[in-house]
Amino acid sequence: MKIVCWPFLFFALFLSACAPGSKDEQTSVTTTYSPPAPTVSQEGNYSVVHGATEVKDMVTQYDSSKKGLFLRGKINVRPIDGTNPFVVEVDLEGQSDRDGFVVMKAGANQPALPPDVKMGVKATCLGKDNQCTSSFIDIYIQYREKVYHHQVESHETPAYPVPGKEQEKPTTPTKPGATAPTKPSVPAAPSEPKKPDTKPEDKKTDPKKTEVKTTPEIPDGEDEVDEGGGELEANGRYVGDIQGDIEKILEPQNSDKTKTSTRSKLDQVIGPVTAGRLEKATNLLAYEIANRPAGFHIVNPQRERYFGSIELVYLIAKMGEFTKKLIPNYALPIGDLSRKTGGKLGSHASHQNGLDVDIAFYFRDAKIQGNLFSALQAGKSGKPVVSWMPEEQWKLFKSAISTKYVDRIFIHQTLKSALCQIAIKNGEIKEGQTEGDAYELLRRLRPEKNHYNHFHLRVKCSKTQVRCRQMADPAPGTGCF
Repeated sequence: MKIVCWPFLFFALFLSACAPGSKDEQTSVTTTYSPPAPTVSQEGNYSVVHGATEVKDMVTQYDSSKKGLFLRGKINVRPIDGTNPFVVEVDLEGQSDRDGFVVMKAGANQPALPPDVKMGVKATCLGKDNQCTSSFIDIYIQYREKVYHHQVESHETPAYPVPGKEQEKPTTPTKPGATAPTKPSVPAAPSEPKKPDTKPEDKKTDPKKTEVKTTPEIPDGEDEVDEGGGELEANGRYVGDIQGDIEKILEPQNSDKTKTSTRSKLDQVIGPVTAGRLEKATNLLAYEIANRPAGFHIVNPQRERYFGSIELVYLIAKMGEFTKKLIPNYALPIGDLSRKTGGKLGSHASHQNGLDVDIAFYFRDAKIQGNLFSALQAGKSGKPVVSWMPEEQWKLFKSAISTKYVDRIFIHQTLKSALCQIAIKNGEIKEGQTEGDAYELLRRLRPEKNHYNHFHLRVKCSKTQVRCRQMADPAPGTGCF
């Protein structure tokens, strides 16, 4: 009798070791982004289709003790070649690696796939210490030479905890002559920025020697509750290395080509701008101190809101250099970026993951050049003030957009209208035009009623930010006609 029971006992122990912990609860997933109509893009050797799939009854479950992730549900596929829709049932599991990635495999109850169908699934863990308490999960269905991509996200626990009030003090480079960040190679879309030759955030400083401007205190998150309005959540999507993902999970024989860990790249930005966090933050104050005159100055450094991604700090540095050439002896006032570890920032709707910054407008009046003052005559309304410098503002924005890093610039509609008139007068934009730097800038200048005393700049997720959630591109059109 004892001999017969041992195999059953071993089998029971095996099941308990593989099953998710009893304390872990199943959580429904949500789709990150789906275009209104199917779109096809070429990713390497693959034709990738978005918007032709939907998930049903899909749940995820994470066993933190074993780092095991489970995914169950259904995905409906509507082939774009006109063949009949079909359903793929999903019962997958996997274990996260040290970098927080999970290539999921068939579980014990995974049904057979429909004919001519291959499936691959990869999860990108977003929790602290690479835990999969929250994650992006990319599902790839290969059918008749097309790959149907669907991404969901899960939040089993609060995915982006608000950091404590205690923040690390400003750090200063030990060498005042430290070099600026090396200019990244910038193709049509953001690529991998190189790290600066120096790492200002890692150096030490004596806080007593840090210059603090004696400018008026800016109200906490002033009028920042509507950054992006309805654009923020509904159109969010993660932009990662889709081609690399497909090759890794659908063509495992090529896995030797993808041995390099994705996290070996720069990886700072986690999640969306409205509910994210920041790791290994880049220190803008340290850069400013090391490169004075930098062409910009942080208005209230004592608030310790001068941390961002390397792309954002690089872009601010370039805007400072441009300002020095355009308006000698002028310093562009910089408001809030993010906290060192990101998370909720005052009453800001965003600024949570290192992609956002508030910047003052250009003014001729020296009395209001050092802070974030209204560019409208009646505070939040009226015509632009005489002191505002729209021609120079237009040039600064064009310089920023040329880097290909800018996702959006939020600005009051009255101020945008003035910039439209400049572009039309200069012959840089015409009605019906759908290309060119001026068109691209005006498309990304988003009208927001509360951005009258500063503009709010947001950079894109680059491929180095593998856990970043990217907003969908702004709708076509300049808004000038």
